[in-house]
Amino acid sequence: MNDKMRLFIKRVALPMTIVTVLFFILMNATSKNTSKPQKHIQLAHIEEFYADEVHGYLNGYKQIEDPRFIRYIRQRWIVGPSRIGYNFHEKKVDYSQFGQAAVVDKLFKKKKGGFFVECGAAEGEAFSNTIFLEKERRWSGLLVEANPDYYQLLLSKGRRVHSINACLSVSTDTSRLKFKPVGLFGGLSEKMDETHMKFIRQHAQKEVTVQCFPFHSILLAMGRTEIDYFSLDVEGPELEILLTIPMDKIIIKVISVEYRLSDNVNINKKGSLAKLNKLREFFEGTGKYREHAIVPISTKADREEAEADGLDVIFLRNENNHMNMVHVTRKMHLEFNLIVYVNTDNFVEILY
Repeated sequence: MNDKMRLFIKRVALPMTIVTVLFFILMNATSKNTSKPQKHIQLAHIEEFYADEVHGYLNGYKQIEDPRFIRYIRQRWIVGPSRIGYNFHEKKVDYSQFGQAAVVDKLFKKKKGGFFVECGAAEGEAFSNTIFLEKERRWSGLLVEANPDYYQLLLSKGRRVHSINACLSVSTDTSRLKFKPVGLFGGLSEKMDETHMKFIRQHAQKEVTVQCFPFHSILLAMGRTEIDYFSLDVEGPELEILLTIPMDKIIIKVISVEYRLSDNVNINKKGSLAKLNKLREFFEGTGKYREHAIVPISTKADREEAEADGLDVIFLRNENNHMNMVHVTRKMHLEFNLIVYVNTDNFVEILY
């Protein structure tokens, strides 16, 4: 080997070899230390789904726990958390309409890292029951919105949770249903009460077809069988959706359900109370839940009148009855402006 070759190896080839080896060592160490994504969003590979197969999945499919069907929802319908910053129209701490988020937060004792599902998420901001939990408590979750126009706005809000542009099935199979996209009052055309339809007839400009999946299937696609908080506000078929949920397979610790019937001017108090009582019958029938509160909180002496003016009812799973509650007098409410609720035993309950 001549002197020039030895000099080349010493000055060029050997340093390059050392640098290359160090590079691969560094890359290997980095890959081992990188935190793995949550299990429910890991995809081993993107599967191919055939046209006739997809057609069968979308309408009348009854095998709602079928693993391949679940993968189809996960890969083709669920959108991951946004990577952009929040883009809200207003800067607030609690975006919920009547403090629902505060009630839930107090129930969970300011728990960090919980998981929620908000169905009827609208455009991801207005009257949201979950923004506070997402931003302030770092909860993960899933936003469900059927209105395609609202869903596009939702994606622009920068929400750092999963989302899906679909409706929850009102039966235990998949379906494609007609939907009236009328802002916050939009809903399934055939599932609206007459009070609601009074407003819709005056303002509905169009009707669209939306895809509906069973709640159970969507949760399986998320890799979840346990939810801390479920917010259900779909302008009509809340009870029908609840009836599809296998409560023995899915644990939901806290559920808030809208029961108010309104034409955006007047409240149908008789109809609202009837719906509230049907919800009570359902939850009592499960043997797993107790009623916790009516929101907005009322201090009216007449319990029925207070309930008729309510918007949401909140139910608490029985094994979570240890959550913060204490009995107080009406005088304490007046002095300290506490959040209270007159329950069925005619005493005032405080969430502190």
